[in-house]
Amino acid sequence: MNIDRAVLDRLPPTARARVRQMQTQVEAARDILIGATNQLGELQHRRRKLGEQRAALEHGVGLGKHTRASPIPTDDAGPLRVRTGPAYSPPTSGEIAAALAPVDAELSRVVEDIARVEGRAELARASATRVRGLLGAIERWVAGVPADKELSEHRGGGSLATSPTRAREVTAELIETKRRRVRELLADLRQIDAAPYLSANVKARWRAQLDQLAERGRPNVFPSVERGEPIEFPEIAVSNHPAADKMVPDGFSFLVWAFRDHVAAKIDAEIDANADDAAALSDQARREKFREVLGDLLAAEREEETLVAAAKFDVDRRPDADPRAVLGLASDLPPPRRDLFHKSLAYDVSDQEA
Repeated sequence: MNIDRAVLDRLPPTARARVRQMQTQVEAARDILIGATNQLGELQHRRRKLGEQRAALEHGVGLGKHTRASPIPTDDAGPLRVRTGPAYSPPTSGEIAAALAPVDAELSRVVEDIARVEGRAELARASATRVRGLLGAIERWVAGVPADKELSEHRGGGSLATSPTRAREVTAELIETKRRRVRELLADLRQIDAAPYLSANVKARWRAQLDQLAERGRPNVFPSVERGEPIEFPEIAVSNHPAADKMVPDGFSFLVWAFRDHVAAKIDAEIDANADDAAALSDQARREKFREVLGDLLAAEREEETLVAAAKFDVDRRPDADPRAVLGLASDLPPPRRDLFHKSLAYDVSDQEA
């Protein structure tokens, strides 16, 4: 998979080498797929031939015995004459079974080989998909970092569990344990994101909305008081009306103005009935929890990456891994934007979209 040259040029040498290593993984997986495809074609052809051979043997083709002649009467008139010719003895069921045995054995081996090659191809395809997904995410992330922001290397230390002196002790179970911790932290992020709002905050926001509606619905009595003209009631434009931008009475805002306290009490009661303040978070609390979990998540992903890099066996990186962890880049760089509703609180950056 090709990465934009401008993206590669922004990366420090170590990070650039890591990207090229992953590109090599994709190329290796592609070579495995090509070889598997060719091998599968040969195996499937062999399976068809063996199937045809088996079908012929089941009907006794090529089996049975031919013997020397037996008397065969002729239709010629006159004295009976005898001519000689070969006689055919059909194969027995035992002879057919004996002939089928080696064919069935080879057919079973071919079927097993096909399953093995298909499994190898599927693993290579899945690996290539994961690595390509991560490379694409890295490319998008780098492109999203402001051009004047240096992509500097991370200078933090590693943990004892990921010390290079213990690289030989890295196992698939150890990596899975670290990835389980990453999944737990991602679940914590989603839980923080899904936490409801405090009822008091919801009411405060609603009251501001109520005030705006009431003010919009206030009738203008000044012309009536000053000049005896009719009172001007609020109007609103209806853009979908046959007469474009036709103004019609704004009855909704007028009713809110006229019955403001009653409307406020009814909405407050609805909020109280649906609120869950025990699980709710204020904006400040949500922001602080996001910051804490995102920090723990990056630390866990850095440890995961150290294990993956030190492993003496093939292991793919997660396609949703933090590029800062995978490439060994500084923590103060912008984090990847995960699929959260409260992005503005999770990332708290003014130069990116909320």
